[in-house]
Amino acid sequence: MPKHLPREEIVTIQVLNEKGENNCQMARLLGVSEGTVRYHLGRAASGAVDGRQNKPFKAEAVTAAIAAWLATDRDTERPVNVRDLYEHLVGEHGNLGSYKSVMHYVRSHDPHPKIRTYRRVETPPRAQTQTDWAEYP
Repeated sequence: MPKHLPREEIVTIQVLNEKGENNCQMARLLGVSEGTVRYHLGRAASGAVDGRQNKPFKAEAVTAAIAAWLATDRDTERPVNVRDLYEHLVGEHGNLGSYKSVMHYVRSHDPHPKIRTYRRVETPPRAQTQTDWAEYP
């Protein structure tokens, strides 16, 4: 599978291209193929933008139902279970798309839950024992 270039590396390709760097040298520097470098230079030259960024969510059709679901779960200590929300929306409002689309909608409109900390305690081998007691008649 092709490597997804972060924004910093795409900017690096553009800056090196403006300085007259060879495509092969840029590809070797970034650890990608020359085709990847040509692809990103071509997108930059044509002024292409990522059209996925501003697309509306399919779940926006039932915003009121999602808000009501989130409001009922505010009383509990655990964060919202999006799987239950998705199953509720499919049952009550029909198919809205995938579970992942509902999850992305909730993540973008609902604040992150509190971080619950856990401490894992490990001991070296043979430092602790577990004993099970039983009585046999």
